[in-house]
Amino acid sequence: MQGYMKAKAVWSGQDARGMGNFDQAVLEINPNNPIVQDLDRMVKFDNESNELENSGLLMYGVASMTSSFNVGDVKGFTQGVMSLMNDQQNEDSSTPKDAEVILIPEIIPEVPV
Repeated sequence: MQGYMKAKAVWSGQDARGMGNFDQAVLEINPNNPIVQDLDRMVKFDNESNELENSGLLMYGVASMTSSFNVGDVKGFTQGVMSLMNDQQNEDSSTPKDAEVILIPEIIPEVPV
């Protein structure tokens, strides 16, 4: 939004540098979001964990990118995403399957020719 407002000011002939109130970005957090609730749970359980720090930094990075801001530490952001993806893949492969899928061949009746 900040970029849009500055571009609009330049387009209309105003000085974009004079828009000092747009220099400060605000991160709004929805407390009902499941990710935010999970972060809150982690803070209450162990506020010194690496998982909490990584999750918070990832959420901040995603919010920055969504709002068209640059992520300060791109390498750290991508490592966090890859770590999250690896954790998810490891959870999926180690989780026992509740049910086994059995393929039953479909019986097709013969049609007289």
